[in-house]
Amino acid sequence: QANVLIDDLGNPRLTDFGLATVVGDPELQWGATTAARELNVRWRAPEVIGLEYDPAKPTFMSDIYSFGAFPSQILSGVTPWKEKKHSTHIIIELSKGATPARPDNILDDYWGLIQQCWSWDPVRRP
Repeated sequence: QANVLIDDLGNPRLTDFGLATVVGDPELQWGATTAARELNVRWRAPEVIGLEYDPAKPTFMSDIYSFGAFPSQILSGVTPWKEKKHSTHIIIELSKGATPARPDNILDDYWGLIQQCWSWDPVRRP
């Protein structure tokens, strides 16, 4: 994924999850990264997309929602919302409170944690 970079020591580093990218003036950083994230609704928290009200700025809790896609994709090899080809279809599903479909090869314990990350209520995310 574009959000996983490898450092000089070969360690993976997660990037561009809202507050994780904020350096310097948060308003400038938000404006610079928002346009790029518009296309990545399959990894964005519902509150950042703005399904119930105006879109919110990314927070630590919206980062947790986005992070949930990584164990899902790493364990299964399947991109979240793989069956949805257009972001509009994903937004419709999110507006119904849906989460990405469970791949067959993810164990219950892992899936439970992933589902917690994808909680509609940011306070309920780990």
